[in-house]
Amino acid sequence: AAHLLWPGYDGALDSGEGEPDSGPAVAVVGSVYAPPSLGFLDRPEFVRRCAARGLSVVVHGPPEWERADLPRGTFRGWLPERDNGRVNRSARVVLSSHVRRSRHYLNARTFQVMGAGGVLLSDRQAGMGEGPAAFLREGETFAAYSSLEEAVDAAERLARAPAALRADLRAAAREAVLRAHRYTHRAEELDGALLGIRGGWR
Repeated sequence: AAHLLWPGYDGALDSGEGEPDSGPAVAVVGSVYAPPSLGFLDRPEFVRRCAARGLSVVVHGPPEWERADLPRGTFRGWLPERDNGRVNRSARVVLSSHVRRSRHYLNARTFQVMGAGGVLLSDRQAGMGEGPAAFLREGETFAAYSSLEEAVDAAERLARAPAALRADLRAAAREAVLRAHRYTHRAEELDGALLGIRGGWR
């Protein structure tokens, strides 16, 4: 038997620092994922285009970013795990892009950003907004894109929008994740799945 368990939000790893909108317009955290031929969003180009529109951008991740020809001062190196919450909250927009295309697959960034009360800008995945992913309501708990151009446009629109609009997204996102998507919830799901498997063996 197989049971899908998503990542979750762990508040114990969140320092609690960082006021909303006190940081950069856009934050990108994670690997480079530059080759668009692989089907990923071209993250370095996303960063360059956002910066060209006058948006402040901060990038955290591995040293490979240093070879990505980013605007000076954009790359800030690795982000300590306990600082994820601070960056997710303080940025006006936090980018997420999945490396898999699978129905109802969601990466860890989804829950880290939303659980911390950040404004998530994610690529659209099949199944978002329905079934177990019903908490992902586009325009209510997160923002979405399907192309590089749409991602840049959405980032600029959100970053320049009134703070109240982002505050509504932040509050709805955090409430949705804390209600059902912490790691304590995942442990309960796993326990229930194991009980079901054991019951089937009798």
